[in-house]
Amino acid sequence: MSNTLYYVDEYNRPPPNYNSWLSPRHAERLKRLGKKKLTFTLRLEKRPMVIALHMFADDLDGLKHWLDMIYEVAALDSFGKQIEFLVDDIWAAYVFDLFNKYPFRRDDSSFSTQSPPLIFGVSAAGEVHFFGSAHGPSTPSLESLHVFCTQLLADSLVQQFRFEDKRRVPDMELANFNDLIYGEQQADILLGFYSSYKLGTAETENFLDNLARLAARMQQEQVNIFKMNIDTNKVPKKFNFETTPALFLLPRYDKHNPIRCYHTSLGIGKMLLHVAEHAGEELNFYDRRAIRRLHADLLKKMKNYFNEESMKLYRYYY
Repeated sequence: MSNTLYYVDEYNRPPPNYNSWLSPRHAERLKRLGKKKLTFTLRLEKRPMVIALHMFADDLDGLKHWLDMIYEVAALDSFGKQIEFLVDDIWAAYVFDLFNKYPFRRDDSSFSTQSPPLIFGVSAAGEVHFFGSAHGPSTPSLESLHVFCTQLLADSLVQQFRFEDKRRVPDMELANFNDLIYGEQQADILLGFYSSYKLGTAETENFLDNLARLAARMQQEQVNIFKMNIDTNKVPKKFNFETTPALFLLPRYDKHNPIRCYHTSLGIGKMLLHVAEHAGEELNFYDRRAIRRLHADLLKKMKNYFNEESMKLYRYYY
């Protein structure tokens, strides 16, 4: 059996053993994520939740270690009276998509059957916290899970991630070019060139809008994004282009050799792919193909699912 996630075909078939993996012993304290009704009901009751997702149905032997650990933390004399503990195969995570579009089992090289489970805490107020970092999940222990649950109940977990729709992209001037480019040693630089004489045209406005949208997606990454107006600045010779808009990535370890994005249409997808492919180090939330990693995808979906507006939308549709 391969340790790599695989694509689920268009018929959305469940993985093997999907209905039989949870042993009666574990079911005493742990609940399966199940259908939307379960998480929706718990959300309405405003009970804290710990949700652990893994490739449960694929590797039952490898699963037992993690289940035993979560089962112990879920004991009534531990956190079982105050927190709902839910476990399931990643295939079930589609319940967090209000419109049930597709599950999230897919070819993600950052996650395998040997990886620790993806653990999320949901506070009584509906705030979602990830047991890990932007880079991926942390390996849990009884001690670290106790700390996580204690902080979840005390509402003292710090929000690690921001998901703003857009972010401001600062202008770079020739006067501060060297400081901004070479002063930051640990970050890649993405620099977009535009002409102020073309402001108001669809091409330039879309380009600047997509830069701002890309900056929002790079909030968890070591990538600094700037734009430069060629009508008020003399463009350094290393940037070779004839028309604007133009986009270049300067990898953190080789900033003297900017890499131009030659896609004819500089849409958000092409921009993201260019950064993902050429970044000095692989991104936290995206692989080299610009596919959002599983832990990041689920974090974003859960944040959307548990906010108040989503609850209102759920009531409307269901």
